[in-house]
Amino acid sequence: MNRKQQKKQEDAYYRHIGIRIRSLRKQLNLNQDNLSRACGLSRTSITNMECGRQRMTVHSIFRLAKALGVSAIYLIDGADSVDYDPMREADTKEIIRLKEENRKLHMWADHIRKSVEYQP
Repeated sequence: MNRKQQKKQEDAYYRHIGIRIRSLRKQLNLNQDNLSRACGLSRTSITNMECGRQRMTVHSIFRLAKALGVSAIYLIDGADSVDYDPMREADTKEIIRLKEENRKLHMWADHIRKSVEYQP
């Protein structure tokens, strides 16, 4: 197999992984921003991964799989079964809500810390 054929095959792998990511995200009624917060990747990365334009690291695949409630193997080759569980959807949404709440608390704590440090 020449280099051009190899690249074409690799691109197809990434497109298929992206299709699985998008499909699972939509099953969970998540937008790309929600998924990016749940797995700690940028929204732009999620967009590029779903389109097959971005190569994925192993840790990115594991983070996405965890956020989507599937195994990393499923994202890579669709091999294991995916049983949709409404509780998984609720858990994912709760995790996103808690992360946002935690972010707001940190901002509030930083604001208080700065106001206490500044005393003319």
